[in-house]
Amino acid sequence: MVIRNRLLFDEVKHLPLIETETELIKRASEGNPEAFEVLVQRYQKYVYNLALSVIGNRDEAFDAAQETFIRAWRSLKDFRGDARFSTWIYRIAYRVSLTAVARKRPLPIDDLPEPICEDASANPEEAAENDYRQALLRRAIMNLAPAYRTALILYHLEDLSYEEIASITGVPIGTVRTHLHRGRNYLKREIVRLSGGDENEM
Repeated sequence: MVIRNRLLFDEVKHLPLIETETELIKRASEGNPEAFEVLVQRYQKYVYNLALSVIGNRDEAFDAAQETFIRAWRSLKDFRGDARFSTWIYRIAYRVSLTAVARKRPLPIDDLPEPICEDASANPEEAAENDYRQALLRRAIMNLAPAYRTALILYHLEDLSYEEIASITGVPIGTVRTHLHRGRNYLKREIVRLSGGDENEM
């Protein structure tokens, strides 16, 4: 994934003939950098998106993603497989991102994430309306408190379970449920506020 024309790792020219993630992790933990680069390519988009959801700034999210993989490489030998690799690396990314939040700058408009999708078949009016709704949703999401924003993104976009989110963020499952419930309510109100509409119409 290219971020500001930079790559976390250049595209691997000669991918190892490894089919399973377990084997990739095993080889990487033994010091094989090529195997680790494959893991980075698989997860860098998700790690970056998680960092962005917590920090709210593209440059700082990129730096957090870089730091996440550096820490993961250094501690991979300690990965025991008790949780999924994705949960393990998300947990690292979340902790790194929380550290970055303390020095987070105000969120510029340009730092909002890109639209989730675009419908190339839509006519110009429909495309413009879709762009408006996407921009409104993105702005509303980024205006939420980090805990709510992260819970919503991990659950609805990354398709993680309550248990996985609890493991990543270090809070009880009940708190995850609360964050999701409140996050949805606040998101609805924020969309209404930004659009100047009536909450009862949603």
